[in-house]
Amino acid sequence: MDREEMAARENLQAYGRQKEEINERVERQFAMSKEEFAVWKKERLQAVLQNARENSPFYREKYRDIAMDEAFYAEEDYLEKLPFTEKKEIAKQYPFGLLAADKSEIVRYGESSGTTGTPVNAYCTREDWMTNNRIVAEWLSAILTPEDIVALIVPYELALVGQDLDRAVEMIGAAEIAIGALSKCVEIERVIRMLKSLEVTAVICSPTRILFLAEEIKKLGLEPKRDFQIRKFLCPGEGMSLEKTALINEIWGADTYPMYGMTETNTLAMPCRCGRLHLADNKAYFEVINPLTGKRTADGSRGELVVTTFVKGMPLIRYRTGDLCTIESKACECGGRSPVLLHHGRLQDRIRVGEKEYQILDIEAAVLGAGDVKFYTLRVKEGRYLEIGLVCGQDKYDAASAKIRAVMRERFALETVTVPTAMEKIEEVIKISVKPSIKSILLD
Repeated sequence: MDREEMAARENLQAYGRQKEEINERVERQFAMSKEEFAVWKKERLQAVLQNARENSPFYREKYRDIAMDEAFYAEEDYLEKLPFTEKKEIAKQYPFGLLAADKSEIVRYGESSGTTGTPVNAYCTREDWMTNNRIVAEWLSAILTPEDIVALIVPYELALVGQDLDRAVEMIGAAEIAIGALSKCVEIERVIRMLKSLEVTAVICSPTRILFLAEEIKKLGLEPKRDFQIRKFLCPGEGMSLEKTALINEIWGADTYPMYGMTETNTLAMPCRCGRLHLADNKAYFEVINPLTGKRTADGSRGELVVTTFVKGMPLIRYRTGDLCTIESKACECGGRSPVLLHHGRLQDRIRVGEKEYQILDIEAAVLGAGDVKFYTLRVKEGRYLEIGLVCGQDKYDAASAKIRAVMRERFALETVTVPTAMEKIEEVIKISVKPSIKSILLD
């Protein structure tokens, strides 16, 4: 056996030992009491800060004038003394300016799905990657079982979300079908055939695409609830209102669970059996700030989510996610320890009408909750009023239109105009989008 072959074999053996150690460590984290976990999190946060300061070229320069000594950590609000990390800074560090480990330790690399400008990228050491997979699998085990047949209709190409969920589902022992994003290789008709003939019981997919699947199924003379075995949907890649959740559940006779994460951080929040999002607080430290002042908000208030990730390869310290969120401190019915996260959409996913701005996800909640509508478009006319295009049968259009205008007036003091809209344009966007979302489809 030559030296290279021996080294490869030793690495395989080390992988097996590391996998066992990570499994045991993650199990201990989930079993900790609230008090034990608070101590662990404090120690983990400090270790991450020290690693970033010492080993990441970016953070070494960023914190050059900050003495991170015992006196620094002795102050209760020490984290707030550190400047935020912005998305534009990450782009400038492409490809490995944020690396805080030896490059030889990196085993997984991904980039955002955007096709213009410098992409946002992410990379993980083997320990980071395996730990993340194991944590995600632990959360998913509350919903998926080894008896499930799971279709993953999410991006795989360069997208860590598909690869991560693939590993997590495999750990649980469920059968999985790696469909990926829709393409010429896997067109919508083929997906529908597989979902039916393979008796798929769970689907991981964006909520907008789930609704689109239902529309395409009905065109074939089938009914989602009657002719398919799908009873669970897990939804990454797009903010989702409670109203959209209820709509999916009604159409499919299924339970729908939100998920939350991003390319640069991987998974940040996972659902419980009650369908609520919980922070993966053994993966990151979370803050909520006023996006204008940068100051922390009061508990339970809306603000921008800021994360500090507990990883070695590419740590992010006080990273401004650009997402509008609320962290609830009250206990969830599931009995879990981790706080509940309410995701209200990205800060940039808003529209300006007159002198006010409105979150698209808030508008979605109003539209879907008021009328018999699944798809719609938004257009600001002349900068002063909102036009809502409704994809709705003529027999239901008048009633839906009246309800939606009334709700928009009552909830937002916003006068709106509604017009009929054909489904064809929306269909084309969904078919070609890697991650169809309210922003890519609804903003016209």
